[in-house]
Parts: sequence; structure tokens; C-alpha cells
Amino acid sequence: MSQTLERFFAVTETSVYKIEALNGRAVATKTHLRPGKTSTRGANQMLYGNWKAFIGRCIVMAVSENERGDITSSIVALFLRADAAAGCFNVPNPEPCDPRWRTETIETLKAIGSKHPAFVISTDSSFQLVPETEWKK
Repeated sequence: MSQTLERFFAVTETSVYKIEALNGRAVATKTHLRPGKTSTRGANQMLYGNWKAFIGRCIVMAVSENERGDITSSIVALFLRADAAAGCFNVPNPEPCDPRWRTETIETLKAIGSKHPAFVISTDSSFQLVPETEWKK
């Protein structure tokens, strides 16, 4: 039986987030903010919403089944390791779903899987980060 992923890192156009599963609930903490970018929350701030993290072209935190919390800016890439996320964050001119880190993003989505208790990967073609056929086990 495979182990449930406890954390991953999301690099967005403006920030880096550590997304963790704590007691079956998703918690997102901003760890880095690009200089010159505006944000209502600086580094080391938690996003509002601690039920589930919905992963697509951005990350949508949910408070409950019927209440949405905070939303990140567009995802550049997903990573299993903080150092890899930091390396991506320091590269100039990131793009949404940047092809330079597609392999790492798919690897992270595979590690999350389709049955994670706190992280939900979108399979909606208008919102998904990469096609389901590329990551689903």
C-alpha cells in the first residue's frame, strides 16, 4: 500500500506555497513572495480555508463543502521538495503551467493521486493543470 503524501510545494506567478495535509485537512502557507508583487498576505502567512485544497490552474482552498476560502495566482509548477520549488521560483519569467517543470508537476500530481483525503486534483478540462491521463495511476 502506498503512503499518503503529507506535503507538496506550489510555485505560482507571485509566490511559493507549502501545502500540507494535517489531520486529514489541507493547510497552505505562503513561504515566499516575489518582490514588487502585491498580496494581502506576506510570507509565512496561512491561506484561509483548511478543509481541502483543490488543485487546478490555481489552488483553491475550501473551508467546507459549500464555502470557498482563498485562491492562489496561476500555478507555474508543483514540486515534492522545497529546494526544487525555490529553484523554480528564482528563475525569471515564469509562465502558468511552465513546460520547464512539467515533469516535476506530473510527478507531484502522481504522488498526490486521485484518492487523497485533503488534496483534490481537478479533472475538469477547463481548470485542470495537466490532462488527467498524464498523472492518474
